[in-house]
Amino acid sequence: MKLRDTYTCPLELVHDMIRGKWKPIVLWRLRLGKTTLAQLEPKMEK
Repeated sequence: MKLRDTYTCPLELVHDMIRGKWKPIVLWRLRLGKTTLAQLEPKMEK
């Protein structure tokens, strides 16, 4: 993961840390609590 040297807003840092195809989706699903990969995979295909 490549991060910039300076940020004008904390949200820029968060965006750089979680950007990608699957990370935001996985984090959104984990907000409900612990889960296994087997439970997570079918939900991500929808």
